Amino acid sequence: MIFNPHAVKDGYFSSDAITKPWGGEKEFVWDHNAYWPALDKMCNERREAWMGRWRELGATVGIKEWDYKRGSDLTATG
Repeated sequence: MIFNPHAVKDGYFSSDAITKPWGGEKEFVWDHNAYWPALDKMCNERREAWMGRWRELGATVGIKEWDYKRGSDLTATG
């Protein structure tokens, strides 16, 4: 992963889409009650899908992570 500290200057994003530490205008404030439930729900759904696929593949040690994640409706990237 590469972070570009000049994302606005280099034209990748407009300043209204970037937080202040990266040269933008956005002031990001973490609101645990707003963000955590959605993240928790997404993680639980992925885990259930991946566990189901792992069981379909035999539920044994040695099954590649790629195989059970690729075969589910929820991929590693969403």
